[in-house]
Amino acid sequence: IVYSKGRHLFGLYAAKKAAHENSLKKILIVEGYMDTISFKNTFKADNDSILSAFSTYFDRLTNFTVSVYKNGEFAFSQDGTSSAGYSTIAFNTIIQLDEGDEFTIAVNNHNKGYNCIPVCSAEEITKKTFSRNVSFISLDNKTWFDLYDYADSCHVACIKAFTQNVNLEDITIKINEFNTVN
Repeated sequence: IVYSKGRHLFGLYAAKKAAHENSLKKILIVEGYMDTISFKNTFKADNDSILSAFSTYFDRLTNFTVSVYKNGEFAFSQDGTSSAGYSTIAFNTIIQLDEGDEFTIAVNNHNKGYNCIPVCSAEEITKKTFSRNVSFISLDNKTWFDLYDYADSCHVACIKAFTQNVNLEDITIKINEFNTVN
């Protein structure tokens, strides 16, 4: 058999076997290099707080854009570059979260020719499993695939959100005291 790019897919037999052995109904097969790849997780605020940072894994020096959505509405985005490894990146915009707010952190890696999606066990980072509509991946930043459908329920895109508890009344009082002019 002569290999012809676009007509032969390496590892298809192994992917089918793994899907069968793990009772997966769907598998996502990606072939070739991609200039951009995205992943996102949705979270729910446990209390009133400020979203201050996120962390994820980069396998090499990576250019990225991170976007945040609050209750389904775009809040902001910022560009950055990170070296290889697990990185925590501070947001340059304050996002106030009220208890019960849903927020999504979406990371778009855009390295020319090569990108990867960090996926980890949900139990490793949260001590629980997830349901549908929590963790997604995209090959074009338009069509999103729910990881729940392509892996068992304990795998998620590797994104962690960092929040800080804030008492806004205390901050207001301090600002008013500081602005007092004689």
